[in-house]
Amino acid sequence: KFDQKALVSATPIELNDPRFKEQNFQTIEIQPTFDYKKEIWLHHTNNTLQAFKDTLSKLNNEEAAPLPICVFINSTDIIYSLMKQLDLLEDSAVFCAPKSVDKLGRNKFTNAYEQYSIDKMKWYNFFTSRFFNAVDIELEQKPHVIMLTDVYFAEHTMIDPYTDAIQMVGRFRNGVSSITHISNVKEGIPQRTKEEIKGYIVCSKEIYRTMKNFYDCATDRASRDAYRAALESLPFNKMLDRNGRENWFAIDNYIDEELMKNYYYDKGSLNEAYDNCDSFISYQYGFYYS
Repeated sequence: KFDQKALVSATPIELNDPRFKEQNFQTIEIQPTFDYKKEIWLHHTNNTLQAFKDTLSKLNNEEAAPLPICVFINSTDIIYSLMKQLDLLEDSAVFCAPKSVDKLGRNKFTNAYEQYSIDKMKWYNFFTSRFFNAVDIELEQKPHVIMLTDVYFAEHTMIDPYTDAIQMVGRFRNGVSSITHISNVKEGIPQRTKEEIKGYIVCSKEIYRTMKNFYDCATDRASRDAYRAALESLPFNKMLDRNGRENWFAIDNYIDEELMKNYYYDKGSLNEAYDNCDSFISYQYGFYYS
């Protein structure tokens, strides 16, 4: 099935699908011979709105000819709140999923699009996870890139320094002028090692198999309905495809997302992640507001 095929990525994650091994896939790592690290400024804050406002002010005032600003936030609720509170609605465009376009439309915001094109861009351009990768943005100017994470408002705004951050910057084929990551942290986020996460998956799988066996052996409709409801509520159910087989890509993504949570336990963890990432040279700012 995979003869003469390759899976190519600038930000690969570990792949556990046994078919790669069965088909004798090899891992080949290509390292550039030039220095490709980019500077990134980390803004730790307990008030993402104020930090975002201060960052915009700094970027817009530091040059004689201000550059466009591209902001990556995986939450249209946060995007709309920022645009409204900072009076950016007229000067902003949002690129997001179709449902989010409709949601923003109900707030009478009309510059939201499910497909990217350069003619739709404004001075402030917001992108949700739909556009974190797999889209080329070719601009004459080199924009400022801002990534924003608010783990208290929505955990799905977390950005992985080893994958998401690299992909976001890579969208701009002609380069960027600056990279900023604004983030808060949350000490209540569970911390788990890769071994602990894999152990959780193994245990979840066994629980699912046991319940599936009860379902298969049930002799009456009421019992089967009860076991089916229990099966559908089990965590491992999310790691199966529509035919009930293990979805290895879903499992890989789950492991990657759970590991990412470790970076947002405290600011030191996020700093360390960026320090260990080969693509960035990190500098820290601290914004703390009451």
